[in-house]
Parts: sequence; structure tokens; C-alpha cells
Amino acid sequence: MGNVNTDTSNIKTNHNNPIMVLQSQYVTEGKPYCINGNHRITEAFKKQADHIGVFVFRDLEFVPFFYDNLSKAIYYLEIDYHNVVKNERQLLAEQQTAFVYEF
Repeated sequence: MGNVNTDTSNIKTNHNNPIMVLQSQYVTEGKPYCINGNHRITEAFKKQADHIGVFVFRDLEFVPFFYDNLSKAIYYLEIDYHNVVKNERQLLAEQQTAFVYEF
């Protein structure tokens, strides 16, 4: 809560930043989800822009953005659930692994 800016008069918009999109098998069911930049997408659509800058973070790429180890552990537990209980092993088949020791 200490990082949340509750004073809206002090918020400075920067429409030059790229849009951030999360796409995860575990959090968004593989669908892209805009986590920062909804207004920029709307403005680009209204202006019929040819292209806009977008960063897409998939599965383990966005783990460094978690704010604490508990959030990371819960996300890794979700991955383990899919790997063990549902026998869906998307990440374990790749070089990049999802084990807790990689915090």
C-alpha cells in the first residue's frame, strides 16, 4: 500500500512508454492481458495508429516483477499444480525451469 499514489493530481502520464502485456498459461489461460497501457491502446485505436510499442511477458519472464517471495512462491505452486496434478508440463519440457531454488 505504501507504493500506491492516492493523490491523482500528482500522477504524471507518460504515453511514450510501451504497453505491458502478460500472457501466461497459469494466470491468464494463455490469453494476452494488458497490465499497463489500456488508455494508450484506446488512444492508438482512436487515432488509427499503424503500430504501437508492446512488451509481452510470458510465463516465467514476469516473475522478477513480483513484489515479494510469497507471491513468487504462490505462482510457482500454481505451476507445480499444473505439472503434477494436471500432468501439464509446458515449462518443464523447456530449458528454463520453475523450481523454487531459482528465486
